[in-house]
Amino acid sequence: MSNINLDHGTVGFAEDAPHAVTTSKYCYMLPHLARAEAVRGEEKDRASFAMLNSLAAAMDHVASAFETARPSRLPAIYTYFGQFLNHDISAPAGTPGFRSLTKMSIDKIEDRALIEPSVIENNPDLVALMSVQRAPSSELVVKSLINLHPLPMQLNSLYGGGPAEQRAGGKPIYAADGMKFALARVSPVENMTDAERRSFAARGALPFDLQRDTKNGITFIADRRNDENLILSQLHLALMLFHNRVVDVLRPRCATPEQTFAAARDLVRWHYQWCILKDYLPKIAPHAPSAPKGFLIEPGKVPLEFTSAAFRFGHSMVSKRYNYNEIFSTGGREGPATLTQLFNFTSPGGMGMDPLDFPRTVPPEQLPETWVIDWRRFIAVGPQATAADKIDPVISAEMSSLPGRIPDMKVDAGLKAIAYRNLRRGYHRFIASGQELAKALGIPRLEKTELQSIFMGDGDYRPGISGLGPELVADNSELFERTPAWFYFLCEARLRSDGQALGPTAGAIVAETLLGLLLADRSSMLHAEHGEWTPSASPLKLANGAPIDDIANMLKYAGVLA
Repeated sequence: MSNINLDHGTVGFAEDAPHAVTTSKYCYMLPHLARAEAVRGEEKDRASFAMLNSLAAAMDHVASAFETARPSRLPAIYTYFGQFLNHDISAPAGTPGFRSLTKMSIDKIEDRALIEPSVIENNPDLVALMSVQRAPSSELVVKSLINLHPLPMQLNSLYGGGPAEQRAGGKPIYAADGMKFALARVSPVENMTDAERRSFAARGALPFDLQRDTKNGITFIADRRNDENLILSQLHLALMLFHNRVVDVLRPRCATPEQTFAAARDLVRWHYQWCILKDYLPKIAPHAPSAPKGFLIEPGKVPLEFTSAAFRFGHSMVSKRYNYNEIFSTGGREGPATLTQLFNFTSPGGMGMDPLDFPRTVPPEQLPETWVIDWRRFIAVGPQATAADKIDPVISAEMSSLPGRIPDMKVDAGLKAIAYRNLRRGYHRFIASGQELAKALGIPRLEKTELQSIFMGDGDYRPGISGLGPELVADNSELFERTPAWFYFLCEARLRSDGQALGPTAGAIVAETLLGLLLADRSSMLHAEHGEWTPSASPLKLANGAPIDDIANMLKYAGVLA
């Protein structure tokens, strides 16, 4: 598998994807609902498109006005483990119906003056989202999208094509031994005090970083999306370190480097998958069924209801600021790390280089040593930690409209806000309403009055500050009878789980997908050792003999968590 370097959403065209992955696509969990959504007619489409824009504008307004954190009881690690998992499941290429859109229906774009010729060629997904016109059918949507991950949830985002691909001319991800990941070291910082260095050493902070070409904004990892924010890149690094330690354990037991790498990759995958099913999923969807109901029509394919709606809840969990380590925290020398800093201290962000800082002509070659994460602050909730924000319809302004995440070009300004992109993408992919999905899954739907309470303000949702706006309640029946799925799921989490976890509909879709993908893959943890594999049977153990059976223990084994 080739290295992946994608923005969120889709880019390019399906037919341009590598031939080796053209059989790995998407599906609908409930295809009959998608087919019904595709034949509503142009008049209803225009009304829906206008409603989506009004809703997105309201959400973006709240994002700008909401100043306080909305902490949940969930540690922040689950925000970023979920983002890593999402990248490991779905790497889409293709934009449904876009070729016909650009050649035949540019007039459907609401403001053609916003489009430059280069935008059409380089950012087809953004241009497609600007149009009210949808693909002719839901079947074309599925046909047009390619998943660049041939095996979802098998750590392709970490391993790519393996050492063999590197030997064939791939990016330098692996060390010369053909077994371990190649790592770099952090850049020294002159103003780091001796006391800070002692504190870092006492908690076991490792001086490693991903390999980078910061001059060109490139990170040498299989899925470069995992370097879009610093917490995610540090998690990716932790999994690389985890693999390298597993290689040390297995090398004496294997005859060749190839066998050592393959055995290590299997063990890492199985522990990772165990963490998904036994740690992450119970926290995110505690009321979901423990066994799939079999809605997946084609095993191994990713449902669009999952990737385009139910699993986009993580955007609301991102906090404005983080107690990141001893230096960047409440009481620390620099104060809590801002979300903007966490995006800038990456290769695409130039390692935090300020373009107005003229004496610095080039960014540092690697991550500054002061930015090594303190994972203790992410696996617990407390005064020196940062909890994940609640799952609800509020997205922080920093997350909603991050500067520089979308190129500075003539596109619909609203598309720089996540709410616009998520809502319009669900529209273009024919995702059924939240009410219809709930009914099809046999789950009681949210009442109209409950949804309206989100707009009028209740409890934490104060009218005019964190309520989405009474003006949207009046004369907007479709919003409350056919609520866009992504927004419905955020409301459901707020109303059914107090924002501490997903509600029952989204939880069922997420659990169905994760379980279904692992059951469909004969190499997954669920089929290892005749379906009886557990971490207790693994040769990997912590120093005290404990198994690697949750995310915290995985970080401990990697050596990044004391």
